[in-house]
Amino acid sequence: MGHEFWISSGNPQSDRVAIVADEGESVWLYLTEPGGEPIARDCWLINRVPAPTAESLKARREELRERQLPPPAPQEVVHGPAQLEGVLDASRVSFAWTQEGDGVGAWIDGALAGFILADEPRGRSTRLRVSCPWGEPMDLALYAERFEGMTLELDDDMVDGGPH
Repeated sequence: MGHEFWISSGNPQSDRVAIVADEGESVWLYLTEPGGEPIARDCWLINRVPAPTAESLKARREELRERQLPPPAPQEVVHGPAQLEGVLDASRVSFAWTQEGDGVGAWIDGALAGFILADEPRGRSTRLRVSCPWGEPMDLALYAERFEGMTLELDDDMVDGGPH
């Protein structure tokens, strides 16, 4: 994978690693198996390009596969601001782990972008409005239950406040 940017956070309790990676056209959160590899779960967080139509994305399937890039999420599955502007760097990203280290949340610019739980098949994103191959819509009750001690405040369509 040719990352434009990536940052990682390890959890000593579970020996898992979380990675936020700018894959060029989209930004993803990854969670590894214990031991730091391989990747066990993923979660689409946000596009880096305007959300394409599902039809135009289908036409680009082979190109993206050849370039080994995950596809951006299409218009049909996203809501709200689904495109990240500006340069993504370490100052814009933070992580929040569950107490057991089996789940991780990714925060971009102080807002919850998505989270992964090792015991769930797909990650959850604040910018998805339906279940789809990119993940599941945000479930704030599940986040609050599993990420004890994290402060959440709703700000329009986003979750704001950052991990505390």
